[in-house]
Amino acid sequence: MTPNTEFLSQSMYNIDNTTEAPKASGPIPAGITENVQLVAVYFEALRQDGSGGNVLKFNFEDSAGRKFRHTEFEVEVDRVRQNAAQWGKDPEAQVRNALTGLAGRIKHILSCFLPKDKVVITGNTWDEFGGNVVSILGQAFKGVDVRVKLILNNKDYTMFPKQAFRPFVQRMDTPNTLVVDAKWERIEPKAAAGTTSSGLDALLEDTTPEAAAPAASEPAPWDDATTAPLPTTANDSSNADDLIF
Repeated sequence: MTPNTEFLSQSMYNIDNTTEAPKASGPIPAGITENVQLVAVYFEALRQDGSGGNVLKFNFEDSAGRKFRHTEFEVEVDRVRQNAAQWGKDPEAQVRNALTGLAGRIKHILSCFLPKDKVVITGNTWDEFGGNVVSILGQAFKGVDVRVKLILNNKDYTMFPKQAFRPFVQRMDTPNTLVVDAKWERIEPKAAAGTTSSGLDALLEDTTPEAAAPAASEPAPWDDATTAPLPTTANDSSNADDLIF
């Protein structure tokens, strides 16, 4: 049998104008990163197997190919009220805080891509609201470079700040005013910084407390002295699905 040598007439090794260098893998690190793009927005099940309820997913990628996903969850009113009771706080005030925080973060992100006065979104249910967020944004984010500020939560996973008190995402064609507040925001892992659990961790903690716990020694600038940490609302990169876009 005569061997097939036809492929030898072609170039086995080739670099042309279509060849691209491989991009980096892994997450965007904590801190301020420039030349990032929002590459997709979905309102879909939390997990790939369809479980976990519907959430809003904002998928970001930097110029090196590193990724970050910000996830917004439905405000579970009954759960928020129960947690408020555990903390000895006003349940209705905590519900308002949770809803206001969610609305503020979403408007802050969308306002990078749409005129702020056009970011007006309502919904009688979480599913209706989430669908409307995706619809109103459309493809307005395509090709827009932004800078982002990511901080670390209590488990050393990256997240956006829970409140849009200070900007955490900003267009690259505007002056850079992103600042990491070392008093309230951590960007170095605990092991590297040699730190232990503290009041700052309480503000960044993603888990819901099972019982009343000591408050931070001093309230964050967006809180009053009697407000407990807000419930989980942001990205938790401990989920392997978070980096599968």
